[in-house]
Amino acid sequence: MEERKLIRAFANGEIALSRDAVDEASKPQARAGSRRPKTAPGVLLQFLENREETKQALSALQREHAQFEGAEPARKLDPSLIAGTAFGCRMADSFFDATYQTLKESIASTGGNVQHIKVRPISPRLENAALKQEVSYEIVFGHRRHRACQELRLPVAAVISHLDDKGLFLELDASNRGADSLSAYERSLGLLHALNVRLFPTPRSMAHALGLDETEVNSLLALATLPWDVLCAFPSLRFILPAWGGPLQAACLHEPQRVVTAATRLRESRVSQPTRDPAVAFAADRTESHRVFHALISTMKEGEV
Repeated sequence: MEERKLIRAFANGEIALSRDAVDEASKPQARAGSRRPKTAPGVLLQFLENREETKQALSALQREHAQFEGAEPARKLDPSLIAGTAFGCRMADSFFDATYQTLKESIASTGGNVQHIKVRPISPRLENAALKQEVSYEIVFGHRRHRACQELRLPVAAVISHLDDKGLFLELDASNRGADSLSAYERSLGLLHALNVRLFPTPRSMAHALGLDETEVNSLLALATLPWDVLCAFPSLRFILPAWGGPLQAACLHEPQRVVTAATRLRESRVSQPTRDPAVAFAADRTESHRVFHALISTMKEGEV
């Protein structure tokens, strides 16, 4: 209806098209069967038809764009331009165990990491001034994939996201949920660091933000504050369970000297084993870790006698 009114008004001389509009409408059309209009009303009609086609094409593009709105495309980055985050406290042995070697072999076979890592532009919170001059990004999650690509001299597929410190911490913790390669002690160090830099005012507020029980958070924080001499009594930090944090911390507070002495004795009495089958070593170290825990807790009970 609107188009008919425009055509009628144009025919009556009430409106006029610009020279550019006439030229555009008069161009040969790509679609089959189209002919160049010979009259002014025909020019106007074709102009309106072309405008409607343009609107439809634009709407289609907008619908296609909406599917990707908010998506973060992965890019290939030089691993040397990426630094680890202080909120992710990977121990050195996590880059040498069997699961890491399997990951590294998988990345080598595919020519890069299929599962991307996430980084953010370097944060002013990084304390090493020299480091800030050498790198451009800070890891949000994916430290082991980054390390594997670096060792293999491959670019690392990464998504760049502009996150603040709290957003980084929450995404890192979420990515570590259920990760067999991350020990409770490594996770506890990340929680402690988040408290130390005041991302959260209290352990309770941290637990609420993470969707965890406050008791679980307190137990993990207790692990992070244990004396290093006590931690070294265990054959591997990866086998220390989250629930052991509270009892071990209580033992250290109640009988600190006894517990440290017992821990030293346990460490020195452990016989170094020759190279063993990984599965056998894993089971043996897990069993030994339970024995060490109960021995340390019993030290506190002996002091009460």
